[in-house]
Amino acid sequence: MVSAGNHMKLINAQEIAYFFTDHKIVYMVTFNGTKYTTSFNLEKLETILNPKLFFRINRQFIVNFSAITKMTPASKSRLRLSLNPHTGAETITSFGRTANFRRWLLGDVK
Repeated sequence: MVSAGNHMKLINAQEIAYFFTDHKIVYMVTFNGTKYTTSFNLEKLETILNPKLFFRINRQFIVNFSAITKMTPASKSRLRLSLNPHTGAETITSFGRTANFRRWLLGDVK
């Protein structure tokens, strides 16, 4: 549930492309490109989101599997993701999360 002007709006998880944080504010972006603020931090979102759909790739982003359009190596142990809709920010898996991210892509969800 998010604030949209003077009212609250319920957003289905399948409509959410990713969450990101910027200057301590957490934003939710839908596949149609609409951006909302959320009152949850990324740590809390990790506990309530479906782990089959969402993965936290770094300190700044939680992404929906369906939002990933392309992956390229960023280094020996990190991946650069292209997301839809485009973020305008670097979306690179952190060193410590890349191995789990690769397993998640293959459906190994714990």
